[in-house]
Amino acid sequence: MTRSNSFVFGAKAPSEQMIKGFVLDHLRTENPAWARSVVASEFCLGETGVRVDLALRGVEFLGIEIKSELDTLKRLPTQIEAYKGYFDRVVLVVASCHVRHLDWSALREVDVWTMSASGRVDVVASRTKLPVAKCLSDLLTAEEMRRVAGGASAEDYQAAFFDVFSRRHGDTSRAFWDLVETRPIAVDDLHELSRFRKERDRAVAWARQQQQDWSSWSASLAQVAQQVA
Repeated sequence: MTRSNSFVFGAKAPSEQMIKGFVLDHLRTENPAWARSVVASEFCLGETGVRVDLALRGVEFLGIEIKSELDTLKRLPTQIEAYKGYFDRVVLVVASCHVRHLDWSALREVDVWTMSASGRVDVVASRTKLPVAKCLSDLLTAEEMRRVAGGASAEDYQAAFFDVFSRRHGDTSRAFWDLVETRPIAVDDLHELSRFRKERDRAVAWARQQQQDWSSWSASLAQVAQQVA
């Protein structure tokens, strides 16, 4: 695949969705194995109240937090602390304007990338992997926990979580990577990562059909009224 920058931002600040696309493009260019990863967009971290912008299960379990120019850094320390409890590696991607405001003491063991207005990724800090022991059982539902045999080890719960994660996001991830296999990632491609896209598309199609039926009925009613008059 010939790599090119499909995000031409101009004077407008790149949105979070645009940054997501370029980060995924960057990852697979750096290591093609990421193009076979399972990807979850807006992944909920259990009961922490934190939502992960991108969670990838591939070369490692990778959590990515994105701060565009339109975002603030107010919740960043809390978000990063939550990320570190679950992922093998955490990457913070920030618009260049945020770099001077970062609290580096809260970013130990975190990779920091900047995203320029032109869409270029620069690695500001590259850290080692986080400790292996994670609380992945926290990310299982009560029903999913019951399916794990009694006396299970932390590794058993980890395997159970990754099985659930792959089943939940595997189909959408394969569809996404197949779609962009031979070209750069575009913003609209990210819709493929939505687990509920098919249901949403059906709802939109139904609403559109209902509107067409209503318009047709209204036109027929108006025509009958004219004939009666």
